[in-house]
Formats: sequence, structure tokens, C-alpha cells
Amino acid sequence: MREELHGELVEKHAEEWRCPLHCAVAMTENGVRLYDLDSMNGTYIDDERIQVADLQDLSVFRIGLTEFVVSVVPNGIETL
Repeated sequence: MREELHGELVEKHAEEWRCPLHCAVAMTENGVRLYDLDSMNGTYIDDERIQVADLQDLSVFRIGLTEFVVSVVPNGIETL
């Protein structure tokens, strides 16, 4: 992106690429499941685009350049 596109134009450009509902994480009987919500840029695990995937403790998934780490905590255990 060129320097003269700073400020309002950059914000407008970023707005065009943002997806308000990109993916969903849900608890199931078998654990944690990740769903891509037909996002334009995809949801990735190990650089593989997924539609649905089961997640384990410390699984990592990526949306764009942002990585998320899943922490599964059993019921009844307090976290900080």
C-alpha cells in the first residue's frame, strides 16, 4: 500500500476485508469443534484451510495473520 493511502482510505480498505463472523468454536460431546463460516480468506490449521475441525488442548488455528491457541479446561477447575 502506498504512503498517500494512510488515514481514512486505509481504514476503508481494511473495512472491506474484515469479516464480522469468520468462524465459530463450539463445545460438543466429544470436545471442541471449529467451524469456518464460509469466510472469504479461510480458517487454517497447520496451513491447511478447514471447514470443520476437532480441536484438542493447545491446538492452534489461524485467521489471517492471527493465531489462536485453544486451552481446554475441565469443568470445576478455576483459571486465572
